[in-house]
Amino acid sequence: NDLSMLWTGVLNPGDSEAIELAPTTVANSGPQELWVRSSIPGFPQEADPFNNNRVLRFDVRPEGSFPFLEQFEQNELFNGSWLVRNSDAATTWDTLSTGGQEPGTHSVYMKMRQYYPIEGQKDDLISPFIDLPITQTSTLRFAICYSFVHTTFSDSLQVFVSQDCGESWESIYKKGGEELGLPDSITDGDSDFIPTQPEHWRTEDIQLTGFEGESILLRFQSTNDRGSNMILDNIRVFSEADPTMVSTD
Repeated sequence: NDLSMLWTGVLNPGDSEAIELAPTTVANSGPQELWVRSSIPGFPQEADPFNNNRVLRFDVRPEGSFPFLEQFEQNELFNGSWLVRNSDAATTWDTLSTGGQEPGTHSVYMKMRQYYPIEGQKDDLISPFIDLPITQTSTLRFAICYSFVHTTFSDSLQVFVSQDCGESWESIYKKGGEELGLPDSITDGDSDFIPTQPEHWRTEDIQLTGFEGESILLRFQSTNDRGSNMILDNIRVFSEADPTMVSTD
């Protein structure tokens, strides 16, 4: 939508003026752009009009249901439901075929093994909004598969919660290296390990204490140390029955 407004006043060379724009509504979720352009009515065309334009790129998170369940079976992350932040435009979150997490056959993962250079790059996977009930404390539960290779290559995973539309984030989970990894008896220290059986996964439970009644965002943040595949699946938030255990028949 195109909106215009008229400002009148005196602006001397080198001065600036803060102007509050009229509110507008964004109808759809997903990536958005706000373009702002200034011009002087009746003034001849400037030699350099490009510095009169500014663009702000932002993302509108969709509303998720409660209880919340994400199994990544669409095999597609870039459809607007999840936001991927990939600041270095290199390796980032994607989906792949896995086994051992019923009923699906796909998961989300970070391929740390081939993430060059090793500079501690952080990649974010941000959820839709999840409205938590006010009367009960909810649980965040997810399955993870990570093969710990060596202390020299020690990736980490951190989970954050935001209750102010992503303006600020509170850390609720952080593990890395050997603490994050599965036993060598399962993965044999394979940096390219891909799970195929239920025993190839570990389940993590986090109590969302203090967020009752809030509309929250979850952020899963990986930190690269060029270790191995970091794979997540069956991300769910619930307060009573685990949604993966409820029959849909």
